[in-house]
Amino acid sequence: MEDFIVFAIIIGIFGGAWYYIDLQEKAFKAKLKALQDDYQDALNDLKGETTKEHRVRALEAGRALAEFCRDKNKVAIFDEVALQNDLQAYGAEEN
Repeated sequence: MEDFIVFAIIIGIFGGAWYYIDLQEKAFKAKLKALQDDYQDALNDLKGETTKEHRVRALEAGRALAEFCRDKNKVAIFDEVALQNDLQAYGAEEN
């Protein structure tokens, strides 16, 4: 009987850990999707009307996405170049 209780406790612990990890993964994916959508929307807005406000929004959205994917608070040169390339591809001219 004691073996069954120990086994049940161990299964409960593993089940709880699995559930927690699954929730974390779903939250990560949801946040990533929201940031990707926001960036794409900002680029589409920029393509429709190239204004300073649209350019700033696209840069901010791109930086937020890059920071989330990198999981650091530093700005990487590669990220800045990639963002600049996206902005140029969507018709934003640097002034």
